[in-house]
Amino acid sequence: MLSILSRPEPARSPATPAQPEPPHLPEGEFNWWSQLVALARYLSQSEVHTYAFSVAANSILSLFPFIVMMFTLAHKVFHSRAMEAVVEEAADRRQFHRGPSLNSISPPPTQGRGV
Repeated sequence: MLSILSRPEPARSPATPAQPEPPHLPEGEFNWWSQLVALARYLSQSEVHTYAFSVAANSILSLFPFIVMMFTLAHKVFHSRAMEAVVEEAADRRQFHRGPSLNSISPPPTQGRGV
């Protein structure tokens, strides 16, 4: 009998089979092959690449405003030409491609005979 005070029974979902547990490895052993297969499956998902591209794009897009802000602070707030030079050197596009400038590395001193 259905009354106003009785609660309806929750809908039952179809029975799902229990997921088997992965085999337990003895302590100290590591199954490299299963880990590589799991990594390959993970990397084959398109969501992983979408997220990685999103992180890379956001970091690149936030770099330019950061450099502009640093130039503004150095010039308008601190009135320091030295700070501007440091920001300019850090933002130099060659620094992102080749690492440290080759001009900043001095040649080793020659000993004995001059070449």
